[in-house]
Amino acid sequence: MAAEHWLRWHHGTVNDPKWRVIALRASAVLSRNVTVGHVLSVWAAMLECASQSNPRGELSGWVHEDVAAALGYAEEEVAAIHDAMQGKTLDGDALSGWKRRQPKAEDATAGARKQAQRQRDRERSEKVTPSDNEAGHGMSRTVTTETETETEEKDRSSLRSDSSSAAPSDAPAVAAAAERIDQRVAQITAEAIAAWNGCALVRTNGGLLATVNPAVGREKRRQQVRRCLSIARDICQSQGLRHIPPQFWADYFAAAAADDFHAGRLGGGRGHENWLPDFEFMTQPKTMLKLFERAEGEAA
Repeated sequence: MAAEHWLRWHHGTVNDPKWRVIALRASAVLSRNVTVGHVLSVWAAMLECASQSNPRGELSGWVHEDVAAALGYAEEEVAAIHDAMQGKTLDGDALSGWKRRQPKAEDATAGARKQAQRQRDRERSEKVTPSDNEAGHGMSRTVTTETETETEEKDRSSLRSDSSSAAPSDAPAVAAAAERIDQRVAQITAEAIAAWNGCALVRTNGGLLATVNPAVGREKRRQQVRRCLSIARDICQSQGLRHIPPQFWADYFAAAAADDFHAGRLGGGRGHENWLPDFEFMTQPKTMLKLFERAEGEAA
């Protein structure tokens, strides 16, 4: 964990137009309204996570489920906001503007200037009378305030130059980007359903579980797949893949078929002996993560 117990929050952050763009992206993915307030609170959680990471500036240990529980949001909302930040404030798991916004040393001359200021204060206190004391402190405060104002103005200028130039006129581009995301999610969902219907888990292939009709409940299936995309993407990236290929789903369901519980051969717990997994259960993030970790452990 990093030694610092604080981070810098720049003036103008709340009004930065890129949060609106990110909110629109996430809203398009979830098919419901995501507010700028939701985006800002997730960003604040990211800043704290990155500040405590080693190296600082990366989302080490970030878990959508934990952040959602802390903020009182749905997990898929946090995941959608996280994904919508890519290219804006995130570069993979790294906060793209961290080094510039959170420098280790804010000003290399700050120490020398502060020492000189203390010396001036000492000299002034020796010259003024008690009745002048209040005025003397006022002068000292003026020096400090001017320095802070100059620093903050630089920060605001940096923030403006780095922020997105998104405006209402960019709405068509945002809409087009959202449409591309929807098309990609639809494609991945179709690949997942095809792999499910073709795996050894389902009854048509000798298994115990029900198949999925790709023509019925399309939006519901897309929502089910969306919630595990972050985990699926992380798994693929750990294997050197930039995207989620169709083979990922075939391998995933094959791993489930090798496990008695996930294949439905054990049934549920007490009182749920006839329970069987289904496509919805298999696309839960915790299910995917558990199977991946089990496969990793067996491979090791």
